[in-house]
Amino acid sequence: LAESLGTLPLQWPVRAVLGALLAADHPEDSAQALASARRAVTAIAADLPEDLRGPWLARPDVEALLES
Repeated sequence: LAESLGTLPLQWPVRAVLGALLAADHPEDSAQALASARRAVTAIAADLPEDLRGPWLARPDVEALLES
């Protein structure tokens, strides 16, 4: 539903959790879900004003996703 509505702020955490849950048994699906979450996070960052982009990317949850 979040994807059909184009709601990136709802998509990325769901994809990140799905990627984490699939990691052990389905590594390819996990990698795809995490890549989708990263794309959403970077798309959000690209739409933010410059003064908010840094704090967004520095959030612990976002930073952890981008580093993984």
